[in-house]
Amino acid sequence: MWQLKEAGMIDHMTMSFFVHLDDARFPDSPSTVKFGSWDSLSIADGTEPTMIRTVSEKTWDVKCNFMNLDKTDAGLSVDGTLVRFDPGLPYLYLPTSIFTDFVKFMNGKYGASTCDPVLNVCKFPKACSEVQKTFGASSDFEFRLYDVRGKYTFKIKTEHMMVEGKYFQDPSDTCYVPIFNHKLTRTEDDRKTIFVGNTFMQDYYVVYDMSQWEERKYLQVGLAK
Repeated sequence: MWQLKEAGMIDHMTMSFFVHLDDARFPDSPSTVKFGSWDSLSIADGTEPTMIRTVSEKTWDVKCNFMNLDKTDAGLSVDGTLVRFDPGLPYLYLPTSIFTDFVKFMNGKYGASTCDPVLNVCKFPKACSEVQKTFGASSDFEFRLYDVRGKYTFKIKTEHMMVEGKYFQDPSDTCYVPIFNHKLTRTEDDRKTIFVGNTFMQDYYVVYDMSQWEERKYLQVGLAK
């Protein structure tokens, strides 16, 4: 973005994404990428992105202190955890400590064979349409993010928490919950970072904003419906 700004092609060092994993299902709302600003036509009328400061001027990570699933406190120890929104990833990836808690929650609530931590997978032996009935219509995955200015809650819809088995070379009547252990341990930040891919970005327009960096030395991530 520095090069684009220096060349006069953009005024602000901002990049924004709206992502659908299957554009054919959403012909009136295709995936978009924009440089220099965010697109008001891609978000709900009368709204603007909620801007959240990152933990430093060197990263796009933001802080998270609460997550739940199915309207239940899943017992995930996330206080002080970092969240990174990455459009280059398809699903949701948890550090080992949080994934272990997630497996315990899923197996305790939905059956001991739901998640296999060794194979790094959570799946149901039935079609996703049937699994959604198990979860319920409003069993969203909820994040609470925060910065020095406040707390912000965002949700992944239940329908985006299910992926047909055929995408994992399994029968179509198998349904995966696209949450995995990323198993990164190289740095302390790796061991406490949740990577959020396109599963989340199907529900939100995401803005990466560097426009405050030159004068105020901070970055922002923006989220909007």
